[in-house]
Amino acid sequence: MDKERIFKKMKTWNMILIIVGIIAILFSVYGLISDLTTDWDEYVVSMKQLYEQAGLSTTSLSVEAFKPSAFKIVQEVISLLIMVYIVLVAVKNNTKINNKESINTLPYILKLILFVFTFVISVIISSGFLDMLPKEASGAMMFIVIFLSILFVIYFIFALLPSIRLLMLSNKLNKLEEEN
Repeated sequence: MDKERIFKKMKTWNMILIIVGIIAILFSVYGLISDLTTDWDEYVVSMKQLYEQAGLSTTSLSVEAFKPSAFKIVQEVISLLIMVYIVLVAVKNNTKINNKESINTLPYILKLILFVFTFVISVIISSGFLDMLPKEASGAMMFIVIFLSILFVIYFIFALLPSIRLLMLSNKLNKLEEEN
């Protein structure tokens, strides 16, 4: 593959990463605002009503079960700041790609690390959520698990693939430059 095609592919993947990154930032800001402004007492009351209408036990429902911990809020803020940094550096890399210069690969590596970190934290946090579900909801849980697995695969494709491809293309470009 020649340099021209590599830069063209890099530009495409970098733009995808920027667009997905901006969308992720918007969702993160919305989620953080929601976590900080939700009336959790009112939320638990509405969840209890929903459980009662479905004929499920409400004994495990409490404010503490739903209200995000300080750790989760800190994790959200750190993830948001890292995503902003990733997008800003990716925008700078776009200029470098247009000028046919080598790019800074740090944002793409950070994106992969952030994904693993977020995934591990999500598994830890959601394990407590599963304990609170009533035993009668096992069929619904299977549907939710399948649905979330499909969403995870879609997220993987749109969130990580651009970073992986950009790292691979940058590596190819570096090898081509070493040969010359």
